[in-house]
Amino acid sequence: MPRRCRGPTEEVLEQAELYWITTVRPDGRPHVTPLIGLWFGGAMHFTTGLTEQKARNLEQNPRVVVTTGNNTWDHGLDVTVRPGTGSADGRRPVLLPHVKMP
Repeated sequence: MPRRCRGPTEEVLEQAELYWITTVRPDGRPHVTPLIGLWFGGAMHFTTGLTEQKARNLEQNPRVVVTTGNNTWDHGLDVTVRPGTGSADGRRPVLLPHVKMP
């Protein structure tokens, strides 16, 4: 079970509009790409095509890092989700009707 964040960290993760995901290519190089996703229940949820680089990377190596934040020096909070594991499971999207979208 994912470890739950507390306080402002979880708020930033829940309210973020954009994340960055880092996965590992088969040759060991990092692959970093912007990601539209949803932080829900202590975990990152997103959709991607099965042929997308991040999906292929996760299929071969589940190590992943997710970051979000802002691009200003004087305010805000940048967050890095501790390195963990991810998986591409091929399930159909699930509608979460109680999640408020911007």
